[in-house]
Amino acid sequence: RPDAVALRPRTPARERANIRAGALSRAGERAAEMAATPAPTPSLWALVGSQALVPPSSLATVLSSAGGGTPFANHDCIGLATPILDWDRLRTGLRTSCAHTRDTRTLQCAGTIEGWHDHVLPFLRLGLPGVADEDPIDFAALDRAEATLAAQCPLGMLVLNIARTLLCAVARDAACYIRHTASVSKQLFTVPLTVIMGTEWPIFALLNSGDWSWPGAPAGSDYACDGSNGSEAVLKWPLLRQAFTDDRPGVSWWRESVKYVFDKALVDDFYRASRQCLYGVYVMNMVKAMWASDTESSSYDVYAPYVQWILYESLHYLGAGGWPIFALLHHFTALRRHGFRLDFTAAELGALPYREHGEWLQSLPLERHLALIEAPSSWRPLFAETVEALRAGLSRADHLRFVYVTMVYGRFNQYIAGWAERARRLGIGNLVMAALDDEAYDLCREHLGATCVRGSISVLNKYTVLLIALQLGIDVMWFDFDIFLVQNPGPMISAAAEGYDLLMGYDYDSDCLCNGFFYLRARPVTHRWLFEMVRWLYDHPYEHDQRAISAFLNYTEKVALKAEHLPAQPRWFVLDVNNAFINFASWEGGFEELQLVHFVDGSAFSLYGRSESDPSVPETKRRMATDEENGGVKRTAMDFFYQPGPIAADPATFWREQPQLTRLLEGQRRPRPAQKQKCGILPSVETAHSGYGWLVEAGA
Repeated sequence: RPDAVALRPRTPARERANIRAGALSRAGERAAEMAATPAPTPSLWALVGSQALVPPSSLATVLSSAGGGTPFANHDCIGLATPILDWDRLRTGLRTSCAHTRDTRTLQCAGTIEGWHDHVLPFLRLGLPGVADEDPIDFAALDRAEATLAAQCPLGMLVLNIARTLLCAVARDAACYIRHTASVSKQLFTVPLTVIMGTEWPIFALLNSGDWSWPGAPAGSDYACDGSNGSEAVLKWPLLRQAFTDDRPGVSWWRESVKYVFDKALVDDFYRASRQCLYGVYVMNMVKAMWASDTESSSYDVYAPYVQWILYESLHYLGAGGWPIFALLHHFTALRRHGFRLDFTAAELGALPYREHGEWLQSLPLERHLALIEAPSSWRPLFAETVEALRAGLSRADHLRFVYVTMVYGRFNQYIAGWAERARRLGIGNLVMAALDDEAYDLCREHLGATCVRGSISVLNKYTVLLIALQLGIDVMWFDFDIFLVQNPGPMISAAAEGYDLLMGYDYDSDCLCNGFFYLRARPVTHRWLFEMVRWLYDHPYEHDQRAISAFLNYTEKVALKAEHLPAQPRWFVLDVNNAFINFASWEGGFEELQLVHFVDGSAFSLYGRSESDPSVPETKRRMATDEENGGVKRTAMDFFYQPGPIAADPATFWREQPQLTRLLEGQRRPRPAQKQKCGILPSVETAHSGYGWLVEAGA
């Protein structure tokens, strides 16, 4: 529990109206007090014009304590201003034969690139004429440019080096192979597994596509462990290997391998197991690292170093050893929840001049505030459009002076018109919508106008617009799109935020925070905390963003980051999820207090670029209700709410006018649990959080 956060006792429902009125009065008094305070004069103000911010290109590099190096590194070399090679064409031309699944029959084709040599060879020659076709291992031109190419695009150069290593093997040129395989091995060992997960460079798929029959494994060796199957064997190694080759329909290497890799005999006699079948132990560690990153990711750091150590081995041993090591290493890319792509630069997200002065901006008259954050024409178009959308939202805000932000794409586009109409019905004009595909943007512009923002499909875009808003002195309330607004929640949010800079969603049944809706105040500590969290999330593409938020608030979920490396936390508490800001699965049943319903749709796996096998999508989230009045057609709970009647309904008479929805929510009422469930997919794992957090003690 953060020392700076005092527990808030539960407030009786009958007192909440008075609290809301008092909060509005105090907010007005605070604004008047701040307006009388002299304007801040930081040294950075010299860079700021009287009417606008400076272009991001003139700002200093953002420094951060959440990790070393440049924030949001462009590992994939996407859209470089002056590329030496056409990295985008090189990367996008390397495609595997099929998509990832967890079926055994796709393990190899998902990690194999057909025709890679024809695609890569022109790049190895740098497109220069005069290199004889009959000499595919003449790399003299590439050798001269290698240092420069590696400086511009390290992973792209690694891919080229892998390709020429494979070509040396095809030519059976020992000197060529030894020279280049040594270089590749060194480079591979320095690339973190998290980068392998997130990059679009198919590094291990390319290695898996080579013919490793030469130089192959030493004669008489048994890396496949066929001879280690007697009574003294710690594990039945041939059966483990068979789990990756049984390609019958429906057989899953992901499930079949688990019964072996988590066998207690391996834990009890790990040293003897590694002597019997070292490559089997390598595979065991890879599968464990996959399960850790996909489920209880707090244990990821336990297994990741063992995977990295595999790359001490010679590449031809790994390729010819009888185990699908390169195919499995490539499968780590199937575990990412986002790639290394952002719509905004590090400076745009973290280095705008007003980021330290949100409170001062909010003390100004609204017109002055809006004038100071006007986007100059010199800014990048997407960034300028985002700033203008936030300004437009702020200009439409009432005296509470914050904006709501949400995002939409894909199948949820069908709800955009209803979302916009419901907001208008509730008097909400300060709604900013990030549209992540062309259809969504067109519909957003049609129904909301100037408060629409273009974006690409990535879970990180849930936070990038918020980071920009916080630097402009704009408080934000985030909503996932699978939400229905029953009332205008502004007054209740304002009252709940008194004394806090961050309000989170919370689960009714378990001691877990929920990021389906949350409030952020534009303060330096809040912006820095969110920036550090997003940066860490970017560098760890396997991690679920909700778990990361909880971990960065030092609550009941952990990630692979030590507590002492966490940034300072804002003053935070949770919204009333018992009756006011509810998740659809269960609530206490106070209809008069209900502000919104979060349907916890479970479709975010597509936002993460993953399949429905994502373990963070429980089966209960895919349940459908049957609309008897519509011929028995099955529809989601969200479909029931987004009908013309509920969309247009008066909040004061909503439940009387919508008996079907009343019955639907009545069915979700549950007594408040005497003891909440512990949080976490695998809460008994040693690295997970033990026990309960301070919110349980507070009775939240």
